[in-house]
Amino acid sequence: MSYIDDALSEFSAEEKADFLNYHKENPKVWRAFEYYAAHAMMKGVKVGSMAVVNRIRWESEIEKPEAESFKINNNYAPYYARVFNAKYKKAFFETREAGDK
Repeated sequence: MSYIDDALSEFSAEEKADFLNYHKENPKVWRAFEYYAAHAMMKGVKVGSMAVVNRIRWESEIEKPEAESFKINNNYAPYYARVFNAKYKKAFFETREAGDK
C-alpha cells in the first residue's frame, strides 16, 4: 500500500476514487500544493490546506494568467493535506475525521 492509499484510508471507496482520478488527471495541482506547503513548512509557518489551495488559485489566475490555469475543488483540500502529511511523515496540516463538518 502506498502512502497515498494510507493517507486516504478513512474515505469511502467512491470518495477516494473521485479524488485519485482528479489527482491523476491534474498532477500540476499536486506539484503546486506540495511546493507551497513545503515552503510554509520550511519557514515554520502553520497554514491550512485551504490557504495553500487559494495560493495556487492566486498564482495560476492572477500572477501567471498566461500559463495554463486549472480548477481546484475545495473538497480536495483535505485529501491533499493528508497526502502531504503522509508523504512527509509529519502532521503539518491538522485534519479532522472524514465526514466531520
